[in-house]
Amino acid sequence: MPVKDVAWGYVSRDIGNGRHILVATRTKKDDPYRQGELVIPDGGLETGETYIQAALREVKEETGIDARERDIISITLSRRNYQKPSLTGHFNGTGHIYLTYTDSGKEYAGVLVPMWPVNPEQEPAEQEGSNVKSPCYIQFGEVFERQTEFTPACQVLLDIIKEWDNPSD
Repeated sequence: MPVKDVAWGYVSRDIGNGRHILVATRTKKDDPYRQGELVIPDGGLETGETYIQAALREVKEETGIDARERDIISITLSRRNYQKPSLTGHFNGTGHIYLTYTDSGKEYAGVLVPMWPVNPEQEPAEQEGSNVKSPCYIQFGEVFERQTEFTPACQVLLDIIKEWDNPSD
């Protein structure tokens, strides 16, 4: 199975009661793995697309949220390996994440793209034809309390987010 280039759109907003992260519930009908688990919006790169363009497109297609890039997760984080249920992977310290599911054999190579919503007051909405349902913002701390409800790949992304972008630091 070939490695799939993927972009993850990490959208956060700061309103009212603190930082929130945009998430949704996975409902991909042609893939029985991880149905009903929480995800960060993501998708494969289309021909000629950059990781940033793909992440912006996927966030819009899956949640209806218009977003803009804010920073790049860079070498400020050290290299590391990950072992989650049914998943192995590593972060190379320059922004690229490599993940392999041991149950499905799927392999991903991608970038986590941090973004702000263009309109922080806009609430996400289900989009026709999307592979996710019930998009919503969840408070930063609650996301980590519920981390086991996310796909193993998104658990890795949350580990990276927590170290890189913890608003309580």
